[in-house]
Amino acid sequence: MRASSAITPSGPACSSVTSTWITPSWPTPNWGTLIASRWPCCGATRNGDADPPIFRTCITSLKIFMPKKNTSAVGAGIASMTGFGHSSVAAPGRQIGVEIRSVNNRFLEVGLKTPRELNALEGDVRDFLRSRLQRGRLSVLVTLDRDAGQTPTLNIDVPAARICYERLEELNHNLGFEGPVGLEQLLTFSDYFTLDPRREADEELKKLVLQALETAVEDLNAMRRAEGVSLAQDLLDRLAAIEAVTGEIEGLAADQPQQQMQKLKERLELLTAPGPLDAGRLETELALMADRLDITEETVRLRTHCQAFREAIAGKEAPGKRLGFLLQEMNREANTIGSKAALADISHRAIRIKEELERMREQIQNLE
Repeated sequence: MRASSAITPSGPACSSVTSTWITPSWPTPNWGTLIASRWPCCGATRNGDADPPIFRTCITSLKIFMPKKNTSAVGAGIASMTGFGHSSVAAPGRQIGVEIRSVNNRFLEVGLKTPRELNALEGDVRDFLRSRLQRGRLSVLVTLDRDAGQTPTLNIDVPAARICYERLEELNHNLGFEGPVGLEQLLTFSDYFTLDPRREADEELKKLVLQALETAVEDLNAMRRAEGVSLAQDLLDRLAAIEAVTGEIEGLAADQPQQQMQKLKERLELLTAPGPLDAGRLETELALMADRLDITEETVRLRTHCQAFREAIAGKEAPGKRLGFLLQEMNREANTIGSKAALADISHRAIRIKEELERMREQIQNLE
């Protein structure tokens, strides 16, 4: 909650009441409770009951000062890296299922699990995901269910198994082992067990997989977009708070050189009394001090970075990395302001800016 200017609610019951308005955070508070706590003269109770005309007047006064979320300031490129999507596509005799889970990551990393029959499509699946997503660690599960009549046929290469048996018998004899070669030894070799080639991934199956994958990605992106918009709005709110504090710093900084000059002059007069004070030397020192205390460049750059931050959020491209770089520059300006500050009030406000920047840095870790 942020304090703003004092206002006086309009209406016959509130005409003589002046109070400092505290801007509530979203979601919108209960109006009856809020009015009862701020202007008891309105007659509003804790349950929101009040004389209707007076109550409506107070609500009108309050709503004028209620902040509104500007979701239009969030561009199409905003998306979170956390989300879940799933899809299922059915065709005669088979059904393809796809599940995608996404978490934060600096780059795009795809973990893929598919049935053996779809191993040949792994490259196509990875290429498809890279064309749709930019960052995040993905866990992708692709399943293939067939009807009973579509169960894959397992072929046995009997001639190959016979050759393997003969070689094992020969090895058994040459090494002097006793006992015949059994089936359990033959089963350790799987080369002569193969699936029916007609069951391997074909073009039709590839189309089904990509179709299911596209729907799952759309589902994933919808969730990532919704969370990304929420994160972006929080970032914009914090950015507005930083700009407000920057304005306070600019107001305090305007008087900072003059105050410090006066203190320096008073101290020098005490040290040099009763001797004369060199006015030329004093003016030189005061000019140097004013230059050291001037934070105009820092506040101008900070506002410029804030504007660039807004433009990045409103853009069409994924802004995650760019926002990270801008926060670094904004933090550098805040540090410089704090180091130049001779007034405690300016130092405290520089710390508030850095606190907000740290919260923003944590938030953008989840933006694509």
